[in-house]
Amino acid sequence: MARIYAIEQEVKELNAAQRLAVRRERTKPLLDDLYEWMSLQRRKVLDGSATAKALDYSLKR
Repeated sequence: MARIYAIEQEVKELNAAQRLAVRRERTKPLLDDLYEWMSLQRRKVLDGSATAKALDYSLKR
């Protein structure tokens, strides 16, 4: 998440189209990696646990 926030700080002065391009190029791969990690973690936790519920919620968004 720190990397994503750092990218957002870098692009805050750019126009919307430029921010979108940077997000597609640099942020999306990070979010894809996060999604994959969360999916793997979800397989390791018990159904119905608070962690499982949090991961399920996050993975749906």
